Amino acid sequence: MPGTSSAGSGEQPEPSRYRILLDQNFPKPPGFSISEIDDTVEVVHLADFDPSLVRGKTPDWLIYLRAAAERFDALVTRDARQLELAEELWILTRVPLTLITFRRAIEDPITEWGQLLSYLPIIRARAPGQLRSRVIYLPKPTLSEPGNITKSKDLLHRMAGDTGVSAEQLRSDAQANVRSYLIDNDLSELGTVIDLNLS
Repeated sequence: MPGTSSAGSGEQPEPSRYRILLDQNFPKPPGFSISEIDDTVEVVHLADFDPSLVRGKTPDWLIYLRAAAERFDALVTRDARQLELAEELWILTRVPLTLITFRRAIEDPITEWGQLLSYLPIIRARAPGQLRSRVIYLPKPTLSEPGNITKSKDLLHRMAGDTGVSAEQLRSDAQANVRSYLIDNDLSELGTVIDLNLS
């Protein structure tokens, strides 16, 4: 009906599709499709988008222009050195395109895809209303930050302190609960994995 709105109908608007173009240097795992994880994201590799762009010495700024013309939201590249070229930076100031790259080279397909997928919701959340380009540097994943690696024994002692019981009591109670569960569910053979005699 003309003039009516679906805002009060309780229906949720379908999320807009977020389109990502992968530069030729970004890995393209065979058989992997991001749409299997999120069907609102479309990912296209440059070689599939336009094979002519991966031949010869195509300037990166031309790829930016083509991506913007075809309404891609983002371009992902391994090569952050593109941002040291004046023409590339000037074009980026003129188009609504997010350039996603890595501050430090990773060159490991699993890690690169993992970082892209993990940060994609945050990147998309900043996209609505974008009129000019942005550059997003994805960090290199690391376990060296304080607290990222902790001994389970230390966590148990911390829990004991937080709950006001001794670590020995906490271990004893946990062992009793595990023992009871394994016996009740006919899983006694798993007791040998933790040196727990359930016979």
